[in-house]
Amino acid sequence: MRYNVVGKDGKTIVRVDTLNKSAPLSPDHQAKYMARIRCLDCPGKAYAGGPGHTADNFQLHLSNRVHRANVERRTANTTS
Repeated sequence: MRYNVVGKDGKTIVRVDTLNKSAPLSPDHQAKYMARIRCLDCPGKAYAGGPGHTADNFQLHLSNRVHRANVERRTANTTS
């Protein structure tokens, strides 16, 4: 889970660390925790949530050449 600030339109995502900590949150934004998808075959890869972004970005990652090579390496190790 990652703490993000989302616009009231539900499409604009602002990272919390880029906001002014001393200023109050503007009325056109809301803060909430959003789930991330982590790839277990590719260390360090986590895809942040967002309206319409999470599944699309992760699906693109699954078709990536490096990810497919990692999966083939893992499955070759388990079948041997």
